[in-house]
Amino acid sequence: MGRNLVRLTALGVAAIVLALSGCDGNGTTGPSPAEVQQDVAAAALAIATAGPESEAARSSVVDLMSLVSTAAPATSGSASPAVAPSCPSSFDLPSGLAGTCSVSDAGVVTFSFGGTVSTASGQVSVSGSLVASKTAQQPASGSTWSIDYSATATGPLGAATWGMSGTVTLDANDEVADFALTMTHTLQPNGGATSTVTVVLSPSSFELIATGPRGNTVRITLDASTMTGSVSINGREVATIAISDGCVTIDYTDPALTDEVRCPAA
Repeated sequence: MGRNLVRLTALGVAAIVLALSGCDGNGTTGPSPAEVQQDVAAAALAIATAGPESEAARSSVVDLMSLVSTAAPATSGSASPAVAPSCPSSFDLPSGLAGTCSVSDAGVVTFSFGGTVSTASGQVSVSGSLVASKTAQQPASGSTWSIDYSATATGPLGAATWGMSGTVTLDANDEVADFALTMTHTLQPNGGATSTVTVVLSPSSFELIATGPRGNTVRITLDASTMTGSVSINGREVATIAISDGCVTIDYTDPALTDEVRCPAA
């Protein structure tokens, strides 16, 4: 998993409009069927971009952290000062990203990266940084790192800003074995309103979360390998989805609603 190719897809035009009201069969606040269709369809455009881009950001973190090596195994229960991390002073990843890396006297690793990546919609320019430092508690084998990641991407359809924090664990061979990351994904479409999606990332899945103006929550849970999953509004599942080629296929739970495919506009 350590050096997976970073996959970036087209930046989409999206705005999340969540106006939820009504009452479901259990007496709890929830949207009507018509509002479900409106809200899921509106969110799907943001999901079409944020889902694949979140995967790309996650892959770039994995690729960068796999460049970190340690001189010796960490001591269980503490971050041993005897363990001296290192990284290449310059690097060129297969994804098209390249940059520099440095390690401070305190063992803090800093990556600066940029590059032009080919996507289905053309060339996308990416630049950013990742700062990693060992956590206070360390595993018996390998090492755990606290990371702060930020990047911007600009392409034919607009721009996005990725901000991510959390932990990454390397195994004894300095390959990424696990991670728990939370990402703020801000979409800045050409000619459209800016919207923000919160993304919770793990090796096998990730969740995309948007909050509406009345405090209602749309939550999309996706399988990382298949890019398929479910959509819930205020904790009630309302649809299943699949992301492919930059578009989202929506299959509503309510048979009265018409299933549909949503794609970002060029």
